[in-house]
Amino acid sequence: MEKDFIISNQARISWIMQSLRDDHQLIDVDFPDRKIGARSIIVDVNADEGYFSIDEFPSAGCHKQALAGEAFDLRASLNGVDVTAKALVVENVIDDPHGALYQIQIPGSVHYVQRRETFRARVTGLIEVPVEIALVPPGDAPDQEPVTTEAQLADISADGCRLSLSGEEGSVFGALDQRWTLRMQFPDTEEPLNVRVITRHSRFLERSKLWYVGCQFDNNDARSQQLIDRFVTQVQRLERQREAMFD
Repeated sequence: MEKDFIISNQARISWIMQSLRDDHQLIDVDFPDRKIGARSIIVDVNADEGYFSIDEFPSAGCHKQALAGEAFDLRASLNGVDVTAKALVVENVIDDPHGALYQIQIPGSVHYVQRRETFRARVTGLIEVPVEIALVPPGDAPDQEPVTTEAQLADISADGCRLSLSGEEGSVFGALDQRWTLRMQFPDTEEPLNVRVITRHSRFLERSKLWYVGCQFDNNDARSQQLIDRFVTQVQRLERQREAMFD
């Protein structure tokens, strides 16, 4: 199953570019008007100044078009997500002993296709992430104390997560389209992360007496999304390392 997205959040786009750089992922560059292309890597990302740098294209034809200001498309793969940025233009060229560096403005939007099963990071058995849940009181009862309980994070992706709760608690938090808040303590972070979610599906397993509740993240700020994305990448790396041990 695939999900198709357009990302326009600049902090999220900068994080994607930085992740491509940190993972040394090859990027495919295509000049659609010329029907030529090349491969390269991202060597630097400066989110504060709004640009990233690509290593010199090995193709002389692509290098020539880049210097001439010809627009090109960038494609890459990051943890099961196909990333595409269109109509990029080289704004500055830096001479380097190892070759030229193309400076490019961080795009205003990025298109990506998320393969759900590949991108979802299973947390169970890798990292213990306790979660505190608070049910948001309805609008007509703002003075009502929120209902709170604890859960365990089962898996997580960029746009949602799945929690496991005991039978009694899950019946309260499993109602569809219900809005509530999560307080999660990720490893290597000093402060817990508070995020808003909406219940999208729930399931009770009789054998284990547990509810599994699927949630969608609900318009959280850029910093929260960045921490979530970073944690997803961390868990996926741990999973790949564990799989490699048994290959």
